[in-house]
Amino acid sequence: MQPQDQHIDYKQLYEQQLAVNKTKEKIIEQHLVAIERKRDRIIALSAELAQLRRMIFGTRTERFVPAPDATKGDLQLVLDLSAETIAQCKITSATTVEYIRTRVEVIPVARITHQDLEYFSAF
Repeated sequence: MQPQDQHIDYKQLYEQQLAVNKTKEKIIEQHLVAIERKRDRIIALSAELAQLRRMIFGTRTERFVPAPDATKGDLQLVLDLSAETIAQCKITSATTVEYIRTRVEVIPVARITHQDLEYFSAF
């Protein structure tokens, strides 16, 4: 029990707790913003990783095949392009690339079935 002469100022305690809660809310808000930025970065890096995996391990049409005379500097990929950098770029020239596609005709080969083997083993 508290003596009668001691007085507790609940209003002051309440205001102190409000100030503490307000600072905690600001810290939590800053952490949420940081988490959102990191989540966006993770999504961007995951998409970039998926593209690089397709270029390396994908089907023939998705793979990156360098030219035979390409140097190591030519093969360097620039990955850190911001939207502002892309918006400032202008196409000054374009090159038309032509190629000749050749097809090889596949001739089907006669296949020996299990029934054929039984027929020939009878002799």
